[in-house]
Amino acid sequence: MSGYFNPPSLPAFALPAGGKNNQSQKNNQQPQKSKQPQQHSQNGNANQQQSEEAKRLHALNLVKDKVKYLEIPDNYLNGILGRIGNYQGKLEDAPFNTLNELYKVINPVNGYVKECRKHNLTDDELLDQAQITLCVELKGIHSLYFKMDSEKAKETLANIIHDRQIAS
Repeated sequence: MSGYFNPPSLPAFALPAGGKNNQSQKNNQQPQKSKQPQQHSQNGNANQQQSEEAKRLHALNLVKDKVKYLEIPDNYLNGILGRIGNYQGKLEDAPFNTLNELYKVINPVNGYVKECRKHNLTDDELLDQAQITLCVELKGIHSLYFKMDSEKAKETLANIIHDRQIAS
């Protein structure tokens, strides 16, 4: 919080014995005002760093959940990381931008796989449906990365639901 306010002036009878009025307090507040911007900028820097690290950790947790659900092997994950940002380090140390790009790649696949599993589709069935929509050969769930975006996932799921309704 930055800034200050001037407290209201009180009449002399309302002040405690030896109390000072607002006018004398103004002189005392001036030096504080000049110190506040320095403190604010130092605190602001620390807060910004903490905020960015908190944002990075939140993104890391989201990505880790998706990686765990999709059972992405470490060597495959390293390949994805290298492809999106030429990042060669550990996932835990990845910068926010890399985590954000990784999330964009795996989140549509994660959503698609979850929805297919809710409809009791096997991995082969969900891949067959995805091949129809994407018009490419898929050898496994991990083949969906960089091919399936959220729009294609929605389209494929709509086709699955439509096919299920016709079959009923």
